[in-house]
Amino acid sequence: MSDNAKFLFGWVTFFVCLWPFCFFMSVFAFDEPSRGFLDDLIRPSMVLVLLTYPWGYVVACFARKRAKKNGTDWWTPRTIRFLIAPFIHFGVVNILGVLDSVFVKHG
Repeated sequence: MSDNAKFLFGWVTFFVCLWPFCFFMSVFAFDEPSRGFLDDLIRPSMVLVLLTYPWGYVVACFARKRAKKNGTDWWTPRTIRFLIAPFIHFGVVNILGVLDSVFVKHG
């Protein structure tokens, strides 16, 4: 495994290990009363994205295991995209949080 592959795999593993904490924190997304239609749209979207972001890592791990078993190269563009998926999910959650704070009236 190349150094770049180890580095990316390590960072993705770190972010996926944070998933149980994010899963727990998503319960509190609905504590505040709703502030309108946009808020009702953004909150469930944030929770859905948060709860599903490890899927890319899981798929990449299965692909890596299968490729090692078959003796083929596992470091393919598809596997790299699956490994990057949790970062994209995390970015989407942050963007939804910003949209919530900018476009929804607080107070």
